[in-house]
Amino acid sequence: MTDRDAIIILNALPGFGPVKIGKILSTAGNPADSFRATAAGRGKTALSRDEISVMKKHEEYFDLQAEKDLCRENGVSIITVIDKEYPVSLLNLRQQPPVIYAKGDLSCLLKPSVAIVGSRRASDYGKKTAYKISYEAASRGISVVSGLARGIDISAHKGALDAGGATVAVLGSGILNIYPRENSKFTGKISETGLVISEFTLRSNPNPGNFPRRNRIISGLCSRVLVIEASLKSGSLITANFALEEGKDVYAVPGRIDSKLSEGSNRLIKDGAYCVAEPDDFIFGLADACKRENRSCDSGQVLSPDELKIMELLEADELSIEDISALSGMEAVDLATILFSLQMRHLIKKLPGNIFGKC
Repeated sequence: MTDRDAIIILNALPGFGPVKIGKILSTAGNPADSFRATAAGRGKTALSRDEISVMKKHEEYFDLQAEKDLCRENGVSIITVIDKEYPVSLLNLRQQPPVIYAKGDLSCLLKPSVAIVGSRRASDYGKKTAYKISYEAASRGISVVSGLARGIDISAHKGALDAGGATVAVLGSGILNIYPRENSKFTGKISETGLVISEFTLRSNPNPGNFPRRNRIISGLCSRVLVIEASLKSGSLITANFALEEGKDVYAVPGRIDSKLSEGSNRLIKDGAYCVAEPDDFIFGLADACKRENRSCDSGQVLSPDELKIMELLEADELSIEDISALSGMEAVDLATILFSLQMRHLIKKLPGNIFGKC
């Protein structure tokens, strides 16, 4: 069993989430060692007897080869936290998804990205607003991230698609079990120019607990979050809270003061979120960043000043993302995007323990 296989299996086991898997990885050394240790009844696992029993019977719960075959048949990639393709922006999360299932163009994660989220029971005004802002963002080369839910989410995805741009759909179910079912017709088109991703196994059901986990990924992939029409109990506010915890800016479109649909988004503005009255209020500055990135890509391996600084630091030693941030003076959120770009261009590589070095 390889370390990659061990992480994929752990991610599929019942009752094993990002926190527990992170604990296993930190105590076992190499991920595959956790299975060897439990099989032999020895080693540090930080697990209960029942959890060890589940690990010993892992083949009963999950057929790894069948999962890999299904991925191959459906054009889905499995990316683990130790792979160089793993989105660097997600490394900053307190609960990193151990595995990402992805279908589409991974390079769209290199673009400046924004999240647009809101109510599933959105008004026509809310859906039109989401579509308009998403269309404008995508037409300027900005990737739009959302959760493929009814209402605001799917309107944001449609806006990006109609603009011919990239959009990322983050699922609360498996990629082969799209929820809600009526939005499955959009996933093919999304994967052509953008990306469909999930941390759950291919046929996972849309269990209620999956959606807060999905929301942290939506926030993790973007530089700023826009909330349109959210009630006080909306899951969109969870996404906004994740963004605030990560030090990202939160925006909201004001709504009617007599509408339950707008209580959450109006409260965000009252509490300090940026008020969005037109698309440029939300996407200002990002289009210029996208133009700079495109110029760098068009000229081959020409590097930006920030990229050159990182390459110089890694010339001397292999460093963690925290070390690079401290030595370069760059914010972790900006640094994650730059590191991922350098990885995708095979200039640097990610090593176990979230250490980076030159290729």
